[in-house]
Amino acid sequence: VLPDAVGREDDGDFVEYPGE
Repeated sequence: VLPDAVGREDDGDFVEYPGE
């Protein structure tokens, strides 16, 4: 996961939300 990646941890997996 990149430091500037936007997202959240869901069920232990990192899910990216490029729009947020």
